[in-house]
Amino acid sequence: MAFHLYHIRIKTNDGPWTQPSSYTGEELGDVVNPYSRFLYAQCKGIKGRPFIYFDGSDRFVRKYTVDTLENAKALYRTLNDLSIPEVKAMRNLAKAKETEAGTTYKTEWKLTQDDVA
Repeated sequence: MAFHLYHIRIKTNDGPWTQPSSYTGEELGDVVNPYSRFLYAQCKGIKGRPFIYFDGSDRFVRKYTVDTLENAKALYRTLNDLSIPEVKAMRNLAKAKETEAGTTYKTEWKLTQDDVA
């Protein structure tokens, strides 16, 4: 059985999309790659890369598939823990991209479970 944690970014103005982000080589090396390595090392049970898609004209979604409810909750806590340097750096980079573009978002989260047959 799998659980799905959805990180939903909802665009709240007419600014250009900054999701998915285009990163420079320096940003990849200094922020994005260390964040990804940390996330997959720290959070157990993530099954592959997140599935990324637009859900309509104002919603951008990252769907993480995780093996257990406990691991899905741990992933959620980690993704929102700004005391973790890698998470804070990634959040700051995303915010800088948004500010530069003049785009604003609100965030929603959703957790679902595969149907049990």
